[in-house]
Amino acid sequence: MLLALALLLTALNIADAVTTYVALKRIANAAEGNPVLAFLMDKLGLMGALIAKMVVVIGATYIAYDYGQHWPFVVLCAIYAFIVYNNVKIIRSN
Repeated sequence: MLLALALLLTALNIADAVTTYVALKRIANAAEGNPVLAFLMDKLGLMGALIAKMVVVIGATYIAYDYGQHWPFVVLCAIYAFIVYNNVKIIRSN
């Protein structure tokens, strides 16, 4: 179960990066809602910031997996699922 949650979190993280990239490239007035990621985008560019975010989240996923706790994965999967849903909704409405 824990491995499935870790893989799901990784997949949702990738989906977030892809949908964020698509939204920011296709929609003229789109902006990143996460202030930390927006800051990184200013400093590293869009792709650099998304890659850095993915490295951090995947690293944190590995550490959390090593501790063997389920609840952080459940919470983060729910959050990322909502973020991906919202990104897709924004992309489809424009």
